[in-house]
Amino acid sequence: MASRHTTFRLNTGEDIPAIGFGTWQDENAQEDAVLTALSAGYRHIDTAAVYGTEKAIGRALARSRLSRDELFITSKLWNNKHRPEDVEQAIDQSLKNLEIDYLDLYLMHWPAAFAPGDDMFPKDSQGNSKTVDIDYVDVCVTPGMILASCAKYHSRHTKRWRNSLNPERLKLSEFQISQKGKWKGCLRAAP
Repeated sequence: MASRHTTFRLNTGEDIPAIGFGTWQDENAQEDAVLTALSAGYRHIDTAAVYGTEKAIGRALARSRLSRDELFITSKLWNNKHRPEDVEQAIDQSLKNLEIDYLDLYLMHWPAAFAPGDDMFPKDSQGNSKTVDIDYVDVCVTPGMILASCAKYHSRHTKRWRNSLNPERLKLSEFQISQKGKWKGCLRAAP
């Protein structure tokens, strides 16, 4: 990481740039947008499989003159890949799309699991999201894998997370509570 960029130390020991460049929307514009962001000094690129922009970002990273160790790349696991047996394949696909060997941070995009398969937004016969009951903690501790973080949880998940984490298997680097105001400031220390 270039020293002129402000970073924050995660409890995993990694430094994350204070400002990241988000890549949601408009796959066709992402390659040039990411190159422009990198030229402007951004070093954290945030993407997700569901955005459909990983391949364009990969092309931009390949065209940039920056070495991989100068960058911080975040991607996210989408809801249709929450089964433990699907997580590694999802990570591998993101790495292939991004044309990189590793991710600095891999987040669970949302704790609700959709029905597994290629359809990113499966629907039932009434047109509602087709969800399944998969424990998000089990997703993150898939045997042989260590994910740096999982994100965006409702306050009811807080106790379960704190009681379920084994620091030898999973280091939590981000914990985002989706509850307005109620939890502000309560998670100052690492859970």
